[in-house]
Amino acid sequence: MKAPVALEQLPPAVTSVPGQVAQFGAEFQNLFSVSKASPLSIGKPGVLSPQELVSRETVEVQYVPYSEDWNIYRLANGNKLKIKLVVSSVFKVKDTHDHWGYPVYIVNSTNAIAPVPKPKSV
Repeated sequence: MKAPVALEQLPPAVTSVPGQVAQFGAEFQNLFSVSKASPLSIGKPGVLSPQELVSRETVEVQYVPYSEDWNIYRLANGNKLKIKLVVSSVFKVKDTHDHWGYPVYIVNSTNAIAPVPKPKSV
């Protein structure tokens, strides 16, 4: 599963006092894609609303992080932020398939944000 994160909006810093850490609020769009599903997992295509999905029975799926890549953004003031999506749990929705017939998963995640340090001048 690939799960990149896209920063949609970064409002101005809440605090901008020199010497203090600036606090930001941000809006993200998390993008998930699963590739190479086993042909045995293909089922009857269907479309469910988010409300219908959360009411379905789920099974927690164990996973091991394979790669968690950082996205780096340059802000208008020249500073850089790095952001990555960190998955905390994955659930397979029982007997449920998307409109292509692939199994449906619910992924719980959070976005990790860190400043990119400026290079030290020599």
